[in-house]
Amino acid sequence: PNNDGETPLHIAFKGRDEYVVQYLMNDSSDLNVRDKYGNTPLHMAAKNGFLHERLSDSWQGEGVDINSRNNKGETPLHVACYRGHDDSVKFLLSRRGMQINASNNEGNTPLHEAAARGSLFMVEELGRNDGININPPNKLGNTPLHIACMKKKTRNGGISCQQK
Repeated sequence: PNNDGETPLHIAFKGRDEYVVQYLMNDSSDLNVRDKYGNTPLHMAAKNGFLHERLSDSWQGEGVDINSRNNKGETPLHVACYRGHDDSVKFLLSRRGMQINASNNEGNTPLHEAAARGSLFMVEELGRNDGININPPNKLGNTPLHIACMKKKTRNGGISCQQK
């Protein structure tokens, strides 16, 4: 690992190098190793929009923690929603055992992050899942709808602040 605790796999995901990622994942690299911020390679893949079906078999292995939390309490799904990576969100939601209502250290769920991003696609994808809590308050008492309205993400196909 480098000074930030990143392994070659963390860095390969940052660089979005599919060949190197596949090689390292097939070489049984530890998929749960954390950098100094608590991010696993899965967090880095979500952060950089590099989760897709071509890598799906590699993420199905025994012991891969798809709900691992970094030092901010974020799961890879939080990170993908925050960064606005639709394909990564869709990929993560297709994984069995994904905790869609997980709260980070601020009490925000992935739905809060999608609402803050103003992504109607992500909000709809999250909303299709059984068991989704659509109105969880965060530590400040704000629900995803509050967040969407505060961020003024209401135009050009974004989230509407009017409840229907």
